[in-house]
Amino acid sequence: MDILNTILSRFDPISLTEVNQQAALLRRVDTKFVLSIDGLPALLRTWQDSHRVLEVENSRSIGYQSVYWDTPDLALYNAHHAGASSRIKLRMREYAESGLRFFEVKARNNKGITDKQRKRLNDPIPPEELVRQYSNLDERHLRDQPLKPVLEID
Repeated sequence: MDILNTILSRFDPISLTEVNQQAALLRRVDTKFVLSIDGLPALLRTWQDSHRVLEVENSRSIGYQSVYWDTPDLALYNAHHAGASSRIKLRMREYAESGLRFFEVKARNNKGITDKQRKRLNDPIPPEELVRQYSNLDERHLRDQPLKPVLEID
């Protein structure tokens, strides 16, 4: 991590406010690549003059916790890894530095476009209620199965 932090310190910063003003990333087309951690420093160096790094409260290492919801047989996870053209992802996310909490629904359509809806959790809304509100977005994979927290990432 030390070498990554050193490389990231050479990038110009961008604030969360600026990111949200420029591109809230709520509707997007994703392309993902697999890269070994050993290849990351070289890749970051090539982006140094063309990209900026998110900085929140003087930190470029942003911590968050995510809790993903799924069925007992992991129908949503399996739909994702099977490449289902239409699928959803339900999660709660809390950002450590800012304390902001969100319930997020990511719905991918058959054209490869991901539409993300976020509900800020200011009030103590039971997560189960939010899950119920959005579970009808993917009746094909859920088939009236109950949803529960299945994975927590910190």
